[in-house]
Amino acid sequence: MPKFLVVIGKEAEDVNPNRAFAWLVIAFGVFSLLKALGWIHLSIWRLVLTYWPAVFILWGVKEIAGVKRARQLGRRPGAKNELAPVLAIVVGVLLIANKLGWIAHRSWSIWGVGWALLLIYVGVSLLDFRGGDQVVSTYLGDLSYGDKPFELNDTRFETMLGGIRLDLSQAMMAKDEVTLEFVSGLGGVEILVPRDLGIMVHARISLGDISIFGDEFSGLGRELSWTSPGFSTAEKRVRLFFNMKLGDVVIRHA
Repeated sequence: MPKFLVVIGKEAEDVNPNRAFAWLVIAFGVFSLLKALGWIHLSIWRLVLTYWPAVFILWGVKEIAGVKRARQLGRRPGAKNELAPVLAIVVGVLLIANKLGWIAHRSWSIWGVGWALLLIYVGVSLLDFRGGDQVVSTYLGDLSYGDKPFELNDTRFETMLGGIRLDLSQAMMAKDEVTLEFVSGLGGVEILVPRDLGIMVHARISLGDISIFGDEFSGLGRELSWTSPGFSTAEKRVRLFFNMKLGDVVIRHA
């Protein structure tokens, strides 16, 4: 099961954010047991075919929890990140309602609704601009900063296929606290941090490992939050947010 790990210094607390999914699996197991014992006669496959859209609902709930957590950690999620899980829940509810016959078949079209929701999402994505944030992106290839001194502001780094390397020891911060966001499809991220810099890390990785100053965290669907000791009182602070599909995150001292 994916886990959420909160780490402050050397202390860690494991919390499971997917309890709804866990209870769904347990319920499925209990139902299978009762079916095998002959105590119930419902078709398990009929239930699956009817309620499979619950996957959209569970994903939406999980993403909303992630957005809420990110806000608590100081990140400003984009409007599209907040809208996507809501639309997923709406789609899941409508599909289940349609399969249960709660909605007249001729009163609406699933393709029409899906197209309308897609247009809304695309429109919101086009309007989703957070002033002051720089965006550095590439579809193919590596991104590297820190070979020489550079000015550092709030920045979002995006790669589809490729790695990211950032040496913060060469950064000239424009303000006392900077927020950096890393979004990667396939590729790792390496961050070099000076010892006097306070950092806060929040990472969501579908498949990959996380190494923070030698502490290793691994597993599928890993979500982790880490705060360096004395972060709030540090003269300079950086908040690091990672959203990785496949790749490792390495944070080490410069």
